[in-house]
Amino acid sequence: MCDFEKMDSNEQRLGSPLLKTNKGLRLLNNHLETKALLISMVLAALPALVLSSCGSQPNAQAAVSTTTIGSSTTNSAPTTTTSTVAPTTTTAPPTETVQAPGITGPLVLHGNGFGGIHFGQAESLVIPKLVKLLGSSGATAPASATGNCTIDSYLKWPGITIYFYHQVFVGYSTGSFVGRQRKILNVVSAKGLRIGDTLRSAERIYGSSLSTSFAQGGSWFATTPTGRLAGYLTAEVNQQTPPPLIADITAGSVGCPAASP
Repeated sequence: MCDFEKMDSNEQRLGSPLLKTNKGLRLLNNHLETKALLISMVLAALPALVLSSCGSQPNAQAAVSTTTIGSSTTNSAPTTTTSTVAPTTTTAPPTETVQAPGITGPLVLHGNGFGGIHFGQAESLVIPKLVKLLGSSGATAPASATGNCTIDSYLKWPGITIYFYHQVFVGYSTGSFVGRQRKILNVVSAKGLRIGDTLRSAERIYGSSLSTSFAQGGSWFATTPTGRLAGYLTAEVNQQTPPPLIADITAGSVGCPAASP
């Protein structure tokens, strides 16, 4: 075989450069067409991707809770709770005013007793006078109050309690707007102070003789020629609305502050 024949056979076996070039161009053209198709698909889908991305941004103004049940998702708006506190007011509790049956009108209270009965008098002398003035107490003898500071027994009538110490009359206390005895006896002090009057009224009546304290939630004291009157207030001394009222009137020894009946 001649050299030309050898060269032709080698070109047929390996492929001529021209044939290789045409095949490469076809492959390149197919690759470029495919790439162009992919780019056009991406460009077509880009607006939807941008909108989806913007719609998924978190809301910085309010938190939203998401609950997923199965394949469904439920979004609920944040819950806002507003509480309103009503203003606190102080008013006197319901009471019943009673009249001493032995007299007409209010019983006049003094710093050392009332109705002609005075501190220091014997229990045996005082009780009959009290019955005549206030009616029957319903008790045959004073109740024991041993250990209650400066008293050891007491008798109760509707609206007033009488205290004894070693069988001697030592003090009294009326029913109270803030006490356990809600019946209020129709009483008035010798200078005209009544239960239920405002603290300001008491100040006008007694002037500089009146003093107050924050003790026991509000207390008042008035010095008189016959002894000191005292009692509780329905509110703190400095409360403006509603104003503190005279809750009760006491004089003499009435036992421990928190233990008196």
